[in-house]
Amino acid sequence: MLHYVMEFAGTGFSVDMAEIVKAGKSSIGKKLFGGQVCLSAAVTAKDDINARLQESIRFGSEWNVVRSMLSEHGEVDFEASLDDLIQGRARLVITG
Repeated sequence: MLHYVMEFAGTGFSVDMAEIVKAGKSSIGKKLFGGQVCLSAAVTAKDDINARLQESIRFGSEWNVVRSMLSEHGEVDFEASLDDLIQGRARLVITG
């Protein structure tokens, strides 16, 4: 799986958290590749792209899933947002 950060922002954090924000900002635009996945024949027999999408997109109750669609051609259109006083604000978009 290939993913990349399109935007990363944060203000008013402690020194420790400021380093995390700095690292997040430095990842903007860089391609990040996930590791290999090993699957058994029993698992793949029941697998399809919709099942895989639902399995990979699991969020806690603090996330609001805006849309989660899979076209008949296998194209994904997913968006979720987070607006939490403790965790902050986030937006995740998966397309393609």
